[in-house]
Amino acid sequence: MLRAAAAFLLLSILALVSAVPSVTFDYAPNSRASRYGMQTTDPIRAQGESGDSDSWVSSFGRPGVASPAMIAKIVEPPTFFIKNGRLMAYVNQTSILYVNVIDPADTPAPSGRSPVRPGLFAVEFAEKQEGMAGEFFWVQDVLNFSRKRLPPPLKKNQPFQLQPGEKMVWKDGKLIQVGENNGGLWWACGTRHGENGAWGRSLYVNFANHNVRNRRNPDGCQAVTLRSTASEDD
Repeated sequence: MLRAAAAFLLLSILALVSAVPSVTFDYAPNSRASRYGMQTTDPIRAQGESGDSDSWVSSFGRPGVASPAMIAKIVEPPTFFIKNGRLMAYVNQTSILYVNVIDPADTPAPSGRSPVRPGLFAVEFAEKQEGMAGEFFWVQDVLNFSRKRLPPPLKKNQPFQLQPGEKMVWKDGKLIQVGENNGGLWWACGTRHGENGAWGRSLYVNFANHNVRNRRNPDGCQAVTLRSTASEDD
């Protein structure tokens, strides 16, 4: 009798577990990610021009809640992965947040959205994909963003011909159109207090001339590169 009751209880537990919905994520990098791309979820380190590298990409909101992205010195930064050119923030086994690039001036701004900065596009965490239909990708360990989807890699010895007025460059096996890619340069702007209790700077991107000699930093902004920590474990 006791064995029968125990067997019944075990079957009930198994039935309950099987009824709970689950989400399976593919953490492998997209087919054009470099060898330094994230194989699993990893934090993204922000490195300033002065060499300061103890800040991380995070969110002004509470963990798992849609909000603008921030660069801050925090103890437990969120982790990220790229899939099909989309950068996603891992929340838990059944939840992720999209990392979107938006124009704050053209996007309806509920409370907490990024401040408008002329010529800059804001980076934000959201529950759905919105904003630019571009593509995140790695050039070695540096995170880049193209405002347009990248063309597929050319096959070996496959010729290509530029159209009049087009300028393209190759980087790590990718054909990148000049002016459509941020060149791995991001902007950390202003300072404000987040709902997570941390002080941080809002994260932006643009697609202007990134030549160091000719570049003019936007007012109140510091240039940063965003780097994968996966290479640190090699």
